[in-house]
Amino acid sequence: MLCIRCDGQGRGRTRAGLTDIAAWRRETTEKYHHAVEPVAVAERDGKTIVATRVSGDFPGSPITLDFVFRLENGKISSLEIQS
Repeated sequence: MLCIRCDGQGRGRTRAGLTDIAAWRRETTEKYHHAVEPVAVAERDGKTIVATRVSGDFPGSPITLDFVFRLENGKISSLEIQS
């Protein structure tokens, strides 16, 4: 599952399954031509949080986003992208 919070109001979309997530990744790459640079990593409450600097063709670029991962059996079971 991939949950994306586009702003502090919690608006966003949830994607599930490899096909849906791969389609989302293609769409965002084609639209924003963005680059993601990891700047810090932390573990908290059973989650891995990767702070990133994201720059591309979108208003407000660059921005900082947190990629919050939960792992199960060595695989990503959820990822939430937070601003």
